[in-house]
Amino acid sequence: MTSVLCFGELLWDVFGENEKMGGAPYNVAAISSLLGMNSSLITALGKDGSGEALLTLASEKVKMIVQRNSYPTGRVDVTLLNGNPEFRIMEDTAYDYIDLSDAAVQSCKKADYFCFGSLAQRKRVSRETLYSLLKLAKGVKVYDMNYRESIRDWKMIFSESVSAADVLKLNADEFAMLQELQGVEDGSELLKKHNLKYVFITKGDKGAEMFSHKGRYMCFSPRVDAVDTTGCGDAFTAAVVHAMSLGYDEQKMLDYACGVATQIAKVKGAVPEVL
Repeated sequence: MTSVLCFGELLWDVFGENEKMGGAPYNVAAISSLLGMNSSLITALGKDGSGEALLTLASEKVKMIVQRNSYPTGRVDVTLLNGNPEFRIMEDTAYDYIDLSDAAVQSCKKADYFCFGSLAQRKRVSRETLYSLLKLAKGVKVYDMNYRESIRDWKMIFSESVSAADVLKLNADEFAMLQELQGVEDGSELLKKHNLKYVFITKGDKGAEMFSHKGRYMCFSPRVDAVDTTGCGDAFTAAVVHAMSLGYDEQKMLDYACGVATQIAKVKGAVPEVL
């Protein structure tokens, strides 16, 4: 069975009075599990009731490689504006201080795919742990940018992360931010500049495009009554990994990822019970 290892935040997404388990790396790992892959998550939680509750719930879908530290468990207040999520992210939380552990090192060496993002890199401790693991990873390294306003050093984080990655996934807004910074006009230039295998640019209800050394591919999303788009990008990333593991060609891979993301848009929250 294909093994997927994700690194980063596990937290509570808070929608008013309701809480749901979240964090992009967890979402990718959980959707990967629903798609039939063996998924694990390297993260850190606080020594609090909130962290204990998260660990219990997350362990139902994902193998947890978790540290417990003295910082509070992560939390994000999510509001939906025209169906699109806006985030207020708690600072100085447990996942900002993930140390390098033997369990993380051994899992990293064995994983077929290693997925990571940007938020857990906002503090030096977790960032240095991630970079150490990336040097050890033998599988395909997938970087999903997942820009958030609270990531002050995002330019440096992007540059370091894309240099270590094999596959890059970002959305249209993130790509627009990067065009001047990277001096590129389209995804093919980004692909060549960083010697990537694939670049994916998602465009919400307008679909997505993909770049490889064979060319450019496009997918147009079907019309759906979107309930919540919170985890669509994470589902797209998980589906890309699954499609790669199945040996899909570029167009089939892109169509499949768009299809899985569309299914997530139909439900409340980022991870459904079944897929």
